[in-house]
Amino acid sequence: MAKKSRTPAPPRAVQAPKRRTEPRKPGRGRLWLAVGLGSLLLSGAIGAGAYFALGGDDAKAGANDVCQVQTVKAQGQGHVDKLPKDFKPASFPRVTGPHDPQTIIYGEYDESVTQLQLVHNLEHGAVVVQWGAGVSEETINAIRAWYRTDPRGMVIAPLPENDEAEKLRDKIMLAAWVVERDGSSPDARITKQEGKLASCSRFDEDAFNGFLDDYRGRGPEGFTLDQMAPGSG
Repeated sequence: MAKKSRTPAPPRAVQAPKRRTEPRKPGRGRLWLAVGLGSLLLSGAIGAGAYFALGGDDAKAGANDVCQVQTVKAQGQGHVDKLPKDFKPASFPRVTGPHDPQTIIYGEYDESVTQLQLVHNLEHGAVVVQWGAGVSEETINAIRAWYRTDPRGMVIAPLPENDEAEKLRDKIMLAAWVVERDGSSPDARITKQEGKLASCSRFDEDAFNGFLDDYRGRGPEGFTLDQMAPGSG
C-alpha cells in the first residue's frame, strides 16, 4: 500500500502581537549570548549572567553556556518537489538550498512541520525555531510566550523525528537565511548569502532576541515582517 503523505496539523490560533523593533540593517551579524554563572570582567562589566556580543566568524567559534552559532554555506534557491538524491545538506536542520514552491503557514505548531517548506520561509526572511524531543514542557512554554510578543516572520515547532534530530533532542535550534546587498533597497543586488544556525542548550530571552534583531527579515526575497504575519503563508 502506498504511504500517505503526512500533513502537519494547522498552527495554533494567532495571538495579537506586541511588536518588537524592526530588524537592524544588514551588516556583520551580532548575537548577544549569555555567559554562565560566576564573575566576569568584560569592558568594565562584572557579574554573573553578563552578556557579550559575538560577530561574524567570532560567533561561529564562540562557545558559551547558551548558544553556539555556525555560518552555513548557501546551497541555491531552486524550487523542488523533493530533494535530489545526490543533494547533501550543509546542516541539519537545513537553512538554505532547494525548497518547496509553497511556504508553511507562519505560526506556532505542536507537531513537526515539513522541512522542505520551512526553507522557503527562511528564503523570505523568516526565523525558524525548532526544539528537540528532550526539551522540557516548561522550556517550550517559555519559547511560546516569547514568540507571542512579536510572531511576525517566525515559525516555531518541534524538530522532526529522525536520526539527525535525535542528536539534538536537548537542543533548541534557531535558523535564518541572510543576505548582504550592495544597497539599502530590498531589490538591490545580492553580494553575499549564507545561513545562520544557532544551537542552544536552553531558552534565554536576550540571546533569542539578539538572533531576531540581527537576522530576521534579511532573506534573499526581502519580505517585510508584516508580509510574514501569523496565519499567512
